[in-house]
Amino acid sequence: MLSIQKAETAAVQNNSLDYSRQRNAHAIEGVELLGDSLAMQSIKSQIKRIAQLVSTDSVPPTVLIGGETGTGKDVAARLLHLSSQDSNNDKPFVHVDCASLPAELIESELFGHEKGAFTGAVSTRPGLIEAAEDGTLFLDEIGELPLTLQAKLLNVLERRVVRRIGSTKERAVPARFIAATNRDLHEMSQQGRFRQDLYYRLNVMSIAMPPLRERAGDIMLLAKHFAAQTARRYGLPMPTFTSDAISMIESYSWPGNLRELKHQVSRAVLLCHNSQVTDVDLALPIYRASESSLKIDAQQSALDSAEKAILLQVLAETRNNVSEAARKLGITRMTMRYRMDKHQIKN
Repeated sequence: MLSIQKAETAAVQNNSLDYSRQRNAHAIEGVELLGDSLAMQSIKSQIKRIAQLVSTDSVPPTVLIGGETGTGKDVAARLLHLSSQDSNNDKPFVHVDCASLPAELIESELFGHEKGAFTGAVSTRPGLIEAAEDGTLFLDEIGELPLTLQAKLLNVLERRVVRRIGSTKERAVPARFIAATNRDLHEMSQQGRFRQDLYYRLNVMSIAMPPLRERAGDIMLLAKHFAAQTARRYGLPMPTFTSDAISMIESYSWPGNLRELKHQVSRAVLLCHNSQVTDVDLALPIYRASESSLKIDAQQSALDSAEKAILLQVLAETRNNVSEAARKLGITRMTMRYRMDKHQIKN
């Protein structure tokens, strides 16, 4: 009986380590913050300074990364993990998307559980906090974490221990914590929608990722990078951009930021002829300058109407299941949410 228990314990530990290594391998793949604009120089400098602070303390300071959807908050978190002087390839990077974890499973996923702790708990399982070990736990979309679990997370951050559901044993948590959000947590805390004490505990060090519209000098550099990336992935000749395409890319406001730029450029590379990306291939809304503001061309209105109609149709087909609708459209759940908010579609 004792041998069986030892075998089960070893299996659990191995699974945890395998999970951590997989996460870490994914985390270190092509991690870079491209761009030489003043905004990006500032971000790189902040990451370097914080990484140095992390390496000098046995209890690393928590970091809160803010910014609009698609600005590269996850890349900044991974770069911070790798930039720490004591970081190496054996230390895991565990990415937790708080917005996508099912509400009924999120506590078990984060904190783990013991066998028999609740119906369906057929075996002991460490949580994602434990899986981070002495590496980094990245809590993406932290603003979506239910209030009921925010107190438990605060306790972990304050005492640096975690207790699985159904267990009386506390386990040390040596991992560094990085959180990210596109929401205003300060405002949410004032409204009672986010714990104020947790907000202050997370916001020890902060990084504000700039939107793409504030990185004008970086846009074409990024567009060419994404184009080359797509060409290599599909074995295509290296593409070029026409002057009209460049003008369109530089004048567009990119509300979806890096994620939207990558998607549109990749799509254009796959559709273009003779490896030359034109403004027609990009199919972006056209903005015309006036003395007081930028007015949206009639084409933008038509595109918006068509996009909204498609979203409504797919949501109806999936009975308002956002995740399933996103899969059918070939986009991420976060992009789906962004598009729904843009068109004021509620579910």
